[in-house]
Amino acid sequence: MEAHGDHFRELGHFYEELLAGGRGIVRPQTTEAIATRHTVGLHDKTFGYPLDRGLGVLVDSKKYGAAAAWFGTRCSSRAFGHAGAWSSVAFADPEYQLVVALGFNGMIGTNPPKHDARVVKILDALYNDLGIGDI
Repeated sequence: MEAHGDHFRELGHFYEELLAGGRGIVRPQTTEAIATRHTVGLHDKTFGYPLDRGLGVLVDSKKYGAAAAWFGTRCSSRAFGHAGAWSSVAFADPEYQLVVALGFNGMIGTNPPKHDARVVKILDALYNDLGIGDI
């Protein structure tokens, strides 16, 4: 049986491939199209706040508030990816050539602010430790 960590490792590899121009998965132009903002500040009915979206991914939206900082507060404005239901987040940050696939072994019930806070804290610490990111 495959461990959950293997899924996150493979997801990380996928984002690495996208950062490398697609290398056999998709063309570089496709990666660019995926990560480009196609909607800006559009109110998301599910989450209740505005988000910027590419094609199937969220693009850094921290400017809309703490709940929209899915990739932390230090990521570049070009970061793109997605998150799971209060349990995971994976993204690529082309500005810093960084890929993150973060999974928790549990959800914090139905408390999105508590989950958002733990994700931001971990991701900001990662950027800090690497000496990168907006401050």
